[in-house]
Amino acid sequence: MYQDLTPWDSNRFSKDELKMLESLLCCLIYPLRNATFFQQALKMAFTDPLTKTNNRTAFNDCLMREIKRA
Repeated sequence: MYQDLTPWDSNRFSKDELKMLESLLCCLIYPLRNATFFQQALKMAFTDPLTKTNNRTAFNDCLMREIKRA
């Protein structure tokens, strides 16, 4: 069903290739959006919004990693 697309091909996409890309886009748009939101939530959980520096949660996380390494 899926064929290889070469990014260096100078020709336009065929109708079949466009259909395939549209179907892939429909399948990937929500997981990619969710991954982006998850990354933003993680960043917000470990960063102080005012100073943009790591907060206490980030400190505790880093401390636990260092204790395990020791």
